[in-house]
Amino acid sequence: MYPSPDGHIRAIHYAVRSGIADLWGIDRLSERHASFTPHLGIAYVDADMSVAGVLGALVEVEVNPFVLLLDSIKLIELERRDRLFRWEAVEVFAATRIMT
Repeated sequence: MYPSPDGHIRAIHYAVRSGIADLWGIDRLSERHASFTPHLGIAYVDADMSVAGVLGALVEVEVNPFVLLLDSIKLIELERRDRLFRWEAVEVFAATRIMT
């Protein structure tokens, strides 16, 4: 699912990326940001399965447009251990610092 309009989400992405670049150095960042497309994940599958099964379940869900209010952004340290993702917030920023 792709949000529309996506300008505010892109602004957040670039502001966070800029802050990380200031901290780590631009040379340590991936070049993938150039092709960044804001999106919302709607399914997570951890085994082989038919796409039809996922699509069949999604057909039953009614999704209406909504407004997302963002008050803070958490930078996390992400780790995958024992087939599980675990994370810890490293820093929390007020979203107003980025959106103004």
